[in-house]
Amino acid sequence: MSTMIDDKTRQFLATNLKGLLADTVEWMEARNVELRQSTRYSGATPAEAKLFATLRGGERSVSDLARAIGVSRQAVHRTAHRLQEQGVVRIVPSPDDARIKIVQITEGGHRVQEMAAKNLRQIESEMAAEMGRKNLETIRGLLVEFLEGRARSLGR
Repeated sequence: MSTMIDDKTRQFLATNLKGLLADTVEWMEARNVELRQSTRYSGATPAEAKLFATLRGGERSVSDLARAIGVSRQAVHRTAHRLQEQGVVRIVPSPDDARIKIVQITEGGHRVQEMAAKNLRQIESEMAAEMGRKNLETIRGLLVEFLEGRARSLGR
């Protein structure tokens, strides 16, 4: 049995959307780490940065964060507690069920978000310089459209 793949499959694997998006996110995350180096948040771990970014300015339960990030609830708890010690989030019981813990961004966390937004704008400007602002906005629009459609189909 041959282990070779045909050229069409090889080309698809090299340019599939999942891989392209993953490579882009990997570059963006590495660039974000570079931009954070001159700030007091240069020591943020990848887990802390990912959890904070997943909040996107809102609040989410520990379970929701675990599903979104793809890690255990225990890992989210540990990371959220480290962020709470830094003053950027707080962990509170859900008003509906005290067993459910909600991670919220604090006032200090909002200042971190401002810095993160500045860095993301810089990263997107660098991308626009490579591909053109119109193309960058086309990609953004298509992704927003896709995700909104998915949310509608899931009744969210």
